Amino acid sequence: MAVDFNIQQTRFYTGALAGLPTKTAIVKLDFKVAVSEWSQLSEYFDRAVKALASVDLAGVTQKLTGTWINNYLVAPVNEVQLGDWVVGLTVAMQRCAGDPVWKGRVIKAENGKMLLAIPWERKATFKLALIYTLKYLMHWSELNKGGAKVKQLDLEYTAWLMDEQKNGLSPNTLRFAMAALTRGIPVTREQRQVQLGYGVNAIKLEGSFTSSTKVFATKIAKNKWHTNYRLRKNAVPVPNAVVCADLAEAKKLRSNMNQPLVVKPLDQDMGVGVTTNISDATQFEKAFLKAKKFSEKVLIEDHILGDDHRILVVAGRYMVATRRIPGGVVGNGESSIKELIGQLNEDPKRGNDKRSLLIKIIFDDEAAELLAEQGFKLESIPEEGCFVKLRHTSNLSRGGIAEDVSDIIHPDNRVIAERAAQLIGLDIAGIDFVTPDISKSWRKVGGAIIEVNASPGLRPHWVSQPERDINGEIIDVLFEGKASTVPTAAITGTNGKTTAAKMLHRIWRVSGKNAGVCATSGVWVGDNLISSDNLSGHPGAQLLLNDPTVEAAVIEMPRKGLIVFGHPVAQYDVAALLNIQDDHIGVAGINTFGEMAQLKSEILHRAKDAVVINAEDALCRGLIVKFDKKKLIMVSTVSDQPHLKAHLLSGGAGVFLKEKAGEQWLVMAKGGDETVLMPANDIPAALNGLAAFNVSNAMFAAALAWGQKIPFDVIRLGLGSFVNSVEANPGRMNFIKGFPFELLLDYSHNPDTLRCLIELVKRIEIKGSKRVLIQQIGNRHRSHFKDCAVELAETFDEFIVSCITDKVKRDGAWGEVDPVNTMLLSCKQDLLDAGVSEPAIIVDAGLEEAVSLSLETTSRGDLLVLLTEPENALPIIENVLR
Repeated sequence: MAVDFNIQQTRFYTGALAGLPTKTAIVKLDFKVAVSEWSQLSEYFDRAVKALASVDLAGVTQKLTGTWINNYLVAPVNEVQLGDWVVGLTVAMQRCAGDPVWKGRVIKAENGKMLLAIPWERKATFKLALIYTLKYLMHWSELNKGGAKVKQLDLEYTAWLMDEQKNGLSPNTLRFAMAALTRGIPVTREQRQVQLGYGVNAIKLEGSFTSSTKVFATKIAKNKWHTNYRLRKNAVPVPNAVVCADLAEAKKLRSNMNQPLVVKPLDQDMGVGVTTNISDATQFEKAFLKAKKFSEKVLIEDHILGDDHRILVVAGRYMVATRRIPGGVVGNGESSIKELIGQLNEDPKRGNDKRSLLIKIIFDDEAAELLAEQGFKLESIPEEGCFVKLRHTSNLSRGGIAEDVSDIIHPDNRVIAERAAQLIGLDIAGIDFVTPDISKSWRKVGGAIIEVNASPGLRPHWVSQPERDINGEIIDVLFEGKASTVPTAAITGTNGKTTAAKMLHRIWRVSGKNAGVCATSGVWVGDNLISSDNLSGHPGAQLLLNDPTVEAAVIEMPRKGLIVFGHPVAQYDVAALLNIQDDHIGVAGINTFGEMAQLKSEILHRAKDAVVINAEDALCRGLIVKFDKKKLIMVSTVSDQPHLKAHLLSGGAGVFLKEKAGEQWLVMAKGGDETVLMPANDIPAALNGLAAFNVSNAMFAAALAWGQKIPFDVIRLGLGSFVNSVEANPGRMNFIKGFPFELLLDYSHNPDTLRCLIELVKRIEIKGSKRVLIQQIGNRHRSHFKDCAVELAETFDEFIVSCITDKVKRDGAWGEVDPVNTMLLSCKQDLLDAGVSEPAIIVDAGLEEAVSLSLETTSRGDLLVLLTEPENALPIIENVLR
């Protein structure tokens, strides 16, 4: 065997990763290759392409993976090119199954190991597509020995594919999705539908139905009689028509109508139950009863002489025209009609499935009837060039074919097609127009619109112009004049993410936009709390980006979100890295500060307009060389920070604090041009200078807003109206009123945030004692509490030591035998060692119990600081205040 594979691991991410723009699977493979046989693998190039074409019923792979075929399906001469085959075939097979997957890549392939990044949509589909890919490659590489195995594999694969396609997207929807991806428009699949774009700019699609398609218009188009009536009364040429439900009534009506006639079900599509060119009573009765099987009522109308055409109108504008030819065969003077049908059905584009580009013609009663009318039998041999009609209608779904006439359609015919679509009210309309000569005006040669189709199938145009991207052209019209996405900002770092995100969200709200934000403390759309769960990163971003009212999205991107989910979007507009500090080190494979910085930097690499970096953080600064200085905004709390100064001197942008009239002001600068934004003390969240860290958070929010081209006066107003309340920013430095003592709630959970809070508490003057409930710090890392014990002892008078028991047990830092008690006793001892007297320390492991105890034992004039998650404390606080 020349090639052998073994799948070692597959990890699925619901977000984008490893440079891919969509849902990503990271695959580890072991492989063996007989290097001497590399050249022999090239013999299987044609087989690979034909195998794909034979199972791609909708023509999606041939149409949309041309670039991949040209790039990848060449004889592999090294490990990376073999990896390209694995990636490319797996992608193509998923597309054939109806999944809108985009590009993958080989991360590494050497020394018998491959690391691949491959897009996916359905896990089960992906897994089997990968397995079939590897099996094909192994069997193809067996040269003559693999032929029988390949044939058996073809049968298995085709059966699997047919089953997978049942739950895949329809060919039309799939083509729209793929066309969107080629244009950089994000695609989100929702069952049988897709969403193209994000937020308020998104368009939802199923087939040719869009989220803008009017239900009323669809109902009119579905009822052929209503369509006929509306067009006729507005001077659009249509056949004379009547509708009835009773055969006796139909016979009476027929006698008063011009002959021949067409009989069709009132509310069916795709030519179902339609009979044309009816000229005698017997034929009419059969046609009526046939139509009645499919609909309560039957439409009877004049038979319009001429060819059948499908004209596509999008947003009221003509796009393309196709002549549809009824299913039939063309004589060659040698073959019988039966043989000609067999030859016709050998076309690989023809199948029995509705997903096929063309449909096979089966010899049935309709075909036999038409043969008899033309004076033929199945064994007849028609003359060369003689067309033998085997179907009444020209629908491709009934075996017809199509010919493009877009360049010759007369302007008058285009006008009535556009007018018909506008009168019915459809954004995408398929106009069925019959005329003897499409190149001449209907006013001169005759013609009429016989149907208007909502959600028209596009197969006639795919078949008649296979080189043209009709679906893509429709998308271009639907998104004309507007973006497909909404402004996005990603904020990462160790501390301050939530507050900076909420501040930026406030700025967007002040700008008049219905912005959304996802953060550790919840998800908001506008000012409405959508979820109080921690959905920061991908899960919360999806809530925002799929919301049809969201005009901008602010996304807090945590470490865990990146590791578990990946990125929620292919690209952010702006991104910020606030800091790299001591938290989550040693968790999930991130063991050093450098590794953490590298992980967080992935967010910056996906920012297209602006990258915001902390000039005072050495780890953040170390990443600067990787980014274009033109889009880099540096932030520093001091104006003479050396790296910031150098950046400004080179023409770069920065945000910093500068003293003016005895107080600190926020300044936005680009090169030597400075804009003085506002005094730091005008930011309510700064607490009159007590909360310096919130001044820093405000500077990052301002920098991001600047990168998103929000005016300075709006930034100023946003920061000046952001209040650090429980409602606006729960668990982040919330002073809560209503108690006879000062109550401060904060989420401090690592040494750096706790030290910031301690600096604030030291500056607060009170008459009584300073008390603290400690429930967060120390849960995950043993060293965190010990590192802060001396500072805690210097700041507070009394302590209630508690913990989040689930975290302590889960993270394992305190051992496996009674970890909760071990932690509490250890933390108590750290305080004792720092000089706290034992009577000043209370130990209570209960979440709610410790909060209640803290509130109950605090006296008038004291300061009580609750270092806990807001969901633990707020219900108890609200209950006490009732």
